[in-house]
Amino acid sequence: MAIITVTFATFVSDAGIGTVAWSNPGNAAAADGLYAGPVALGGGAISHYLKCTNRSGAAIPTGATINGFALRYLCSFGSVIARDKAIRIVKSGVIGATDKSDTVNNWNLTTDTTQTRGGTADLWGESWTAADVNAANFGFAIACWRPTGTTPNASGRINYVEADVYYTPVVSGSAGNYFMVG
Repeated sequence: MAIITVTFATFVSDAGIGTVAWSNPGNAAAADGLYAGPVALGGGAISHYLKCTNRSGAAIPTGATINGFALRYLCSFGSVIARDKAIRIVKSGVIGATDKSDTVNNWNLTTDTTQTRGGTADLWGESWTAADVNAANFGFAIACWRPTGTTPNASGRINYVEADVYYTPVVSGSAGNYFMVG
């Protein structure tokens, strides 16, 4: 099995969930201390998706078998508590239905920590081709929320997003001579 790490160049606040828009969504492009972050997450409030697309990184070779995806995002909250609400994959620009969020554990207070969702054999409820993963409209969508009853407002924030793509390269050859491509 082979692995590539992809990063993303386009970050938008997508209103497919929640009521609170992400401020400065493009700040999630680099682990530089600048944050994409929803503001004023009152008790029970849910952010929009932070939709991350326009991937960069090596291309998956045509014909390769996609085995899984591991999303990593560097996040924290500035006050009170925030946690995952919906963590989804984006295929052909459409946010998927399979949710990988941890709605029980809070993000870390003020110190960025890396959250990982998915894994080497996790296809996030979809079937995939190399073309799907190589497309500019492949990516991930992240929403957070503040549990009901906590005060004051929470400030969930994301510093950086990247993902590993696990795949099996194409094996080709003839007359007993085989080699891996990718």
